[in-house]
Amino acid sequence: MTTTSDFIYSDAANGEGMHLVDGGRMIMRGIKRLIGVALVMAAVGLWAAPGASWESDVMLFKLGLSVSAALAGLCMMKASAKPKRARF
Repeated sequence: MTTTSDFIYSDAANGEGMHLVDGGRMIMRGIKRLIGVALVMAAVGLWAAPGASWESDVMLFKLGLSVSAALAGLCMMKASAKPKRARF
């Protein structure tokens, strides 16, 4: 069982109930959301760090790292959204 969504097989999600007793799906969504928020905060904190060097090569590295961390964090937060209820 994976934590990613599979949009190719739409009937696969209909066989499983939305309200699981063990809460595994909810825990994985919470972990994804926590990691996403941490990545976005790290991207912002990278620029707010005191004593940063303003050299061009370091700034380019910081820009690339912060953009990729912010995009990954936003994707993780979007992936942690509650799945839509299947209509029968």
